[in-house]
Amino acid sequence: MVAERVWLVHRGGFAAARVLHAGMPGAEGVENLPEGKCRVKLEHGGEVLDVDEEDVEKVKLGRFLFYS
Repeated sequence: MVAERVWLVHRGGFAAARVLHAGMPGAEGVENLPEGKCRVKLEHGGEVLDVDEEDVEKVKLGRFLFYS
């Protein structure tokens, strides 16, 4: 299963992330999250967070840019 790319909306703007689903590394217990919550892994730094679903925006293909 491939993690869905998303933007996490926060006070400072947006952060690139991936939604973690059951069976993926870092997703232990994700099926027990309360309704309206999801687990994401930040692209920069790899931090795993449980966030409100309303703070997650799907990435439109071709609009997700990486700078090394």
